[in-house]
Amino acid sequence: MPRLIKTIVVHCTASPATATKDGILNYWRETRGWQVPGEFAPN
Repeated sequence: MPRLIKTIVVHCTASPATATKDGILNYWRETRGWQVPGEFAPN
């Protein structure tokens, strides 16, 4: 029997198509002050 899917989550980003992984990670570290994306580290 197939499993029942209760929730589908769609995630999108406003980053330009030219954004690099390093550029995105740098933004989260330097501008937002986060250790890693998904964690909040207030200044």
